Amino acid sequence: MNKAGFIFFLGMLLFFAGIAQQQKVDSLQRVISSAKEDSVKVLALIELSKQFKGKDTSRIYLEQARELAEKINFPKGIALAYKNIGITYYDKNKDNLVLDNWNKSLEIYKAIKDSAGEANMLSN
Repeated sequence: MNKAGFIFFLGMLLFFAGIAQQQKVDSLQRVISSAKEDSVKVLALIELSKQFKGKDTSRIYLEQARELAEKINFPKGIALAYKNIGITYYDKNKDNLVLDNWNKSLEIYKAIKDSAGEANMLSN
């Protein structure tokens, strides 16, 4: 493949990847807007946040997920939200906020006896 062909192929690949990501965002937003306030909505908010990695939008969706998880008493959702909020701060080199959120997540995983979640947080 010559250089021009490679550049064209790479451009098309990026174009179609962008379309796929937008379709996933649209799909998750439909789930969130139509779901009642339950664990499905919490998990959809967390998944939607991952589509905005490195942007403040990600943390906004995670805070919404955490608040809803607290409201409906969904401890695993709270722990997942804290874990992912910590990741957003990790990406911005805010170590004190990373540890604060990851410790909150770890404590919840311990309280609900979720050994996989606890191990994941300890590995961080």
